Amino acid sequence: MHYSRAYSYRMATVAALTVFTTTACDTNGVNGPGDGGLTGLAFSRAITISELDSIIGEGPARVEVELRAGELVAREVEIETPDELTDDEKIESRITAIAASNGQGTADLALAGGFTVAFTSSTEFEGKDGEDLTLGEFVTYVEDELAAGREPVVEAKRPAASPPQNPGDASFTTSKLELDDDEDDGEDKLELNIDEDNLTVLTTPPPDAQLEVLGLIIDIDWTNGVTEVEQEDEDASNERKFKDIVAAVDVTGGTFTLQNGIVIRVIDRTEIKHSSHGLESLQAVSDAIDAGLRVRAKGKAVPDESDPSILVAVKVKFKLTDHISLETFIDAIESGPVRVEVSLLADQLVAREAEIESDDESNDEEEIESRITGISRSGNEGSVELSLGNGFTVDFDGSTDFEGPDGEDFTVDDFVAWVEAELAAGRRPAVEAKRPAPSTPQDPTDTDFLATELELDDDGGKDKIEINIDGDNLDVLTSPPPDAQLTILGLVIDIDVTNGITELELED
Repeated sequence: MHYSRAYSYRMATVAALTVFTTTACDTNGVNGPGDGGLTGLAFSRAITISELDSIIGEGPARVEVELRAGELVAREVEIETPDELTDDEKIESRITAIAASNGQGTADLALAGGFTVAFTSSTEFEGKDGEDLTLGEFVTYVEDELAAGREPVVEAKRPAASPPQNPGDASFTTSKLELDDDEDDGEDKLELNIDEDNLTVLTTPPPDAQLEVLGLIIDIDWTNGVTEVEQEDEDASNERKFKDIVAAVDVTGGTFTLQNGIVIRVIDRTEIKHSSHGLESLQAVSDAIDAGLRVRAKGKAVPDESDPSILVAVKVKFKLTDHISLETFIDAIESGPVRVEVSLLADQLVAREAEIESDDESNDEEEIESRITGISRSGNEGSVELSLGNGFTVDFDGSTDFEGPDGEDFTVDDFVAWVEAELAAGRRPAVEAKRPAPSTPQDPTDTDFLATELELDDDGGKDKIEINIDGDNLDVLTSPPPDAQLTILGLVIDIDVTNGITELELED
């Protein structure tokens, strides 16, 4: 395991430097110079359902809606600035099917389990690297991806509708279809013009309101904190997206420079997204680059008030682009035990990402993250059925601690009642189940998981397992794909590196 240990040591060095610098500096937590004098800059403000109703009632508005995974429930609803009413309307999702003939066709999306967008001979097509594609090239690429078990991320655009499209009209004919090379994208998102006909405020929340667009009825659950409702401020009207490799970092100046030459400033109000690699400050990013790692930045920004040539990050996520080989991954497990975090493709026992975590995490609690599809109880004991593995169950008993979606303590009665209410409303609440790590990895075929903690999550639900494993959990196959299989808790999970479905990583 020489290569993997060296890599792990290099990453651990970055982590150690990050801990030191973030605790030693008395700055704002991003290792930058505060707001750099940008005291008037604000990106958005939280609003109530009443304010949302009032704003939409005053006339057409551009709204951006981000949905919870696999649900027609809004995670965030943001009213954008008036000058965006003329921008292209957009749908972002994953393509699940495509059909074309005679210069036109349709693409089925993961959105709402099969929402369809149409394209014609006048539609423009763009590849993952920004290259122009013909209709035939686009269709062929998508068909190849689907045949390999991948669902390519796409952004569908069309000219803004004026007046807004009838709420029950499900038609969406694209003027442009753009493929996205970032697998972190693909969350269902809509950017559309709406008016008062699209919004219904309900008298007995939750949900507090429903937004009907393109024939889809989307729940807004503000009462339970499921949906964040915001209004974009004027300062953010010229917001732009960025995504590129970080070429340099100026920690003192609070900026980083992308490979394309764009300089981006990080301030107090910049939202730095959680990173599994701990890249949550400029100092951490700088240390990673100094250690020879490639870091990619993705986010949104607006021009700096004092220097328009510089952008100010509204939100940013830093991510390592260096991955490990299948051989290194196998070597690490066979030299184990090791702690592994496995993120699965939606509703499939196929790993999207498998990460060997740092050695000091092997004593941490083991965790399962998924969505609850059923619950049963007898006294203080019971089980929750998860979407993971099409019915995997986690048990609880009188010693299990329960936590609500806002971090509040729940009794077993509170927990069961809340879950039953969510299920009755057609929702599958996200949950994180935890237990102490066993002294030796659990037998691969043993399905038992008794939770010491069950935590409801208002912004989660992707199937993920963090658990200790060793060589008994791994089978290397001689005729890929898949290249290997991990058997964990009785679940057999495919590792498909050959087709590029599974990314293999070592955690910092």
